Amino acid sequence: MTNRKARFNYVILSDLHLSEGKKRATGRISRFEGFLFDRPFERLLLHLQQRAEQRGHLWTLVFNGDLIDFLRVTSIPDPNHPPKGLPHITPTKQKYGLGSSAAESKWQLERVVEGHPVFFRALARFLLGGHRVVILKGNHDVNWFWPEVRYRFMEMMETFLREIDPPDRKTEQRIARALDRLLFRSWSIYVKKLLYIEHGNQYDPTNAFLNFMYPVLIDPESPVGRFELDLPFGSFFIRYFFNMIQLRFPTAPHYRNVSSFFYTIRTKHLYAFWHVVRHYFPYFFRTLKKVQARRGPRHREIREKNLQLIRKIGEEYGEKRTIEAVARLQEAPAYENKVAFLMTILKKPARKFIAAVGGLVLLSLFWNILTEWILGAGRNLVLKTTLSVIFDYGFIVIGLAWLFLVLRPAEKGGAYKDVEPRELRKKAAQIAEMLDVRYVAFGHSHVEDTWKIPGRDSWYFNTGTWTPFIDEDRRLVRPEIHFPALLIEDGLARMARWNNEVGELEELPILEDEPTD
Repeated sequence: MTNRKARFNYVILSDLHLSEGKKRATGRISRFEGFLFDRPFERLLLHLQQRAEQRGHLWTLVFNGDLIDFLRVTSIPDPNHPPKGLPHITPTKQKYGLGSSAAESKWQLERVVEGHPVFFRALARFLLGGHRVVILKGNHDVNWFWPEVRYRFMEMMETFLREIDPPDRKTEQRIARALDRLLFRSWSIYVKKLLYIEHGNQYDPTNAFLNFMYPVLIDPESPVGRFELDLPFGSFFIRYFFNMIQLRFPTAPHYRNVSSFFYTIRTKHLYAFWHVVRHYFPYFFRTLKKVQARRGPRHREIREKNLQLIRKIGEEYGEKRTIEAVARLQEAPAYENKVAFLMTILKKPARKFIAAVGGLVLLSLFWNILTEWILGAGRNLVLKTTLSVIFDYGFIVIGLAWLFLVLRPAEKGGAYKDVEPRELRKKAAQIAEMLDVRYVAFGHSHVEDTWKIPGRDSWYFNTGTWTPFIDEDRRLVRPEIHFPALLIEDGLARMARWNNEVGELEELPILEDEPTD
C-alpha cells in the first residue's frame, strides 16, 4: 500500500436507499427495503481495490446523497423501555416511525447498519485499503446533518474495522487513519477545473429544503424548543402517506413518476387506494402545520446560520462569490402550507370541472337551437314526439360522453411531481459555466444521464440509482441487476455499470433523448 501514489480518482454512486434490511427480530427483510444488493456492492469494492493495485492509484468513493433512507425506517424501540435520551414515543410515531431529532436519527441509523452488515463491512475493508469515502447528504438522509449521527456512524465503522484488521502493534494507527479517510460533506464537492458533485434535490421544489446547510426546525409542540429537521413536502409525503401505500404495494417506490403509480393503482386497485387515502392522508396534512414555525426571530437566526455556512464553504473552495451564486440557483420549497398544497392539487381538477360544466352549457344551447330548428317544422304529433325523445336521450348520451372525456383520470400529473432530468441538465449547465469545471454530477432523479453541455468542453452526469426502476411513461422496466457508477480516472470521466455476473465494470448504455416534436 505504501508504494502507491496518493493520487485519488473518483467513483461516484447515488441513491442506494438502504433501509432496515434484514430485521434481527424476524429474520425477514423490511417491506420498506429498496437495497437488496449487499453482495454485489461488496464485489464491486473488491474489484475497485484490485483495479487500484494494478494502476497504482487510490479511490475516492463518493456517496452522492440518499445512501441511507431514514424516511423508510419505521421500526420503533419498546415504548415502555425507550433508549436514554430519546423523545417521547407518541401514538403517531408508533404508527409511522420516529421523528427526525438527533437522538431518533441515531437510533434509526443503528437499525440500518445492523440490517446491512455485509455492506458496511465491505466499506470498512475498502477504507483499510487506503481509499477515501465521502458521504454527501440528500433529501432522504439529511439526518447526516446531526453531529451525533455522524459520530455514531464512525463508532459503528470502527467496530467493523476492528473485526477485519488483525490486531498487532500498529492496529490502532491503521484504524485511526482509516477513520480519517471517512469524510462527510454538508452540500457538495468541488475540485477546481475538474469536478462538481451535488445530490440535486435542491433543484426540485418538492424536495428542496429551505435551509439545506442548516435544516433545523423549532418543534412548536415542545415546551423547551427542541430542534428537529425542517423537512420538505416530499419527505412528509413519503413518511406519512406513501409509506402506507408501500405496505400494500411494495413496488411503489420503484416507479420513477409517483403520479404514474397512482394512475396504476387507481385503475387496478381502487378500493385499496381509497382505503389508504381515507385513513392516512389526515396525518400527512397535520405534519404540514410544522412549517408555520418558519416565522419569527428564531427562524431568521436559522436562515442567517445557513447563509454563513454557505459563505464558509465558498471560502474553503476559494470561490466565495461563485459558490454563493450557485446556492442562489436552488429552488424555493413547494407547498409551504396546507392551503398551497390544496391550491396546487385542486388546480387541475378545477380546470377540468370548469371545462366540463362550460362544455355542457354550450352543448345545451346548441342542442336547443338544433331541436327547435328540426322540430319546429310542421310534422305530425307522433313524429315530433319520437324525435323529441331521441333528442332528449341523445343529449344525455353525448353529455355523459363529454363528461367522461374531460374528467377521466390522467396518467400524468398530480400534486407530487418528480423532477425531470432535463431540468437538472439546465442547472448543471449553469454550474459548469459559473465554476468552469469539466464535469458536473448529480443524483436524485434516479435516471442515469450523460449529456454534453452545449458550447463547452463540459459534461453532465447523473448516477441514477441501484434500486429497481419502472418508468410507465416510457413503457420501460429497467433490469433489476443494474448498478450504475461514474468513474473519473486520470481526469477522464465515463459512466459504467457493475456487471455482477462477470465481475467487471462495463459501459453503461444510455439511449438518445426522445425527439422533440
